[in-house]
Amino acid sequence: MSFIAIILIVGVCGCGSSKSTIATTPMKNFQGNLNGWKPQEFDPKNGILLIEKVKSRKNKEQKKIEAYLEKNYPYKYEFFDNGTTIEKIEMIQKYNDKHSYRFVLRSTFEVKIFEDHTSQSSRRSTEKLTGQVYLSQPSHIDSYDFYFTDRINNKKYSKSGISSSDAILTFKKIIENILK
Repeated sequence: MSFIAIILIVGVCGCGSSKSTIATTPMKNFQGNLNGWKPQEFDPKNGILLIEKVKSRKNKEQKKIEAYLEKNYPYKYEFFDNGTTIEKIEMIQKYNDKHSYRFVLRSTFEVKIFEDHTSQSSRRSTEKLTGQVYLSQPSHIDSYDFYFTDRINNKKYSKSGISSSDAILTFKKIIENILK
């Protein structure tokens, strides 16, 4: 009986720790501009940064971002609705001045689906020992990331590469990097 408990505990702990390590490793190692996500010409002191509101199932993500910026970002910025195209932004007279509103920080939202990676033999062994039937269902996680667009050069930059299931975590790292 104690042998069964050990197998289940190791199985549960092993899955949880590997997922959290995968999610946080890129965030911990995020430095500089290694993948070219940030335009070299971007200087937060010059112009007004346009920021796309994040899409989320709950409105909490956007509220956290706005509160964080209000406290930590001393430069000018404005938010625009999620999904608004650059073409639509350019039709708004206020944003016609591409020098003042040159850079746009866009948000991305994806739902990543993970399959159950429990091996068939491990699943069968657990079923034999415990009598429990395993139903393998894919799990999902929301994933947020951000990227820049340069309106003067009509260039879309790569994503930061530090996506997270919590938009504010990625956003904070990006802003901290901008302010360095």
